[in-house]
Amino acid sequence: MRKSEANTHNARGGCSEDKTPRKEGVFLPGATLGILGSGQLGRMSAMAAKTLGYRVVVYDETRDGPAVSCADLAIIARFDDPVALERFANEVDVVTVEFENIPLSVLEFLEKRKPVRPSSSVVHICQDRVQEKRFLLSIRSPVPSHHFGRGTWTGAHGTGATLDPQDGCTRLRWQGADQTGSGR
Repeated sequence: MRKSEANTHNARGGCSEDKTPRKEGVFLPGATLGILGSGQLGRMSAMAAKTLGYRVVVYDETRDGPAVSCADLAIIARFDDPVALERFANEVDVVTVEFENIPLSVLEFLEKRKPVRPSSSVVHICQDRVQEKRFLLSIRSPVPSHHFGRGTWTGAHGTGATLDPQDGCTRLRWQGADQTGSGR
């Protein structure tokens, strides 16, 4: 049954550490997974988690995101709403992200309350295409041919230094995901 913030009062009232289904740092079925973002990846993650016996709480700014339809609870609020974020933290045992552009301040806020995977430091690397490429190169991971542009590009999804792969595609350094922030 889908529950939304507008019509839900959770008698569970959060989760204390001693009652969380957990073994050696692993959250077991019965635990509550919090997902920040409600896109297609969030929906697939929520459906898989529920199949395995987890409860799922989705937090997003949009009411009609795909993951909202299959969550046990959906909290719809701005990412900068501390009251809603505190409620979210009280409802979940562990937090994950549906996409990499969640504000770092949100992850840092939640890390003080619950385990967040991936951590804000990992997401910080993923949010910056230049930093991401440099990290991958530092661990000798294969990456496509590329060079870092020095210019800026202003598009519908923001402004930032560009990363110019040799295939002629330009991507935003920040806030680019999927096909957003890309151009030829």
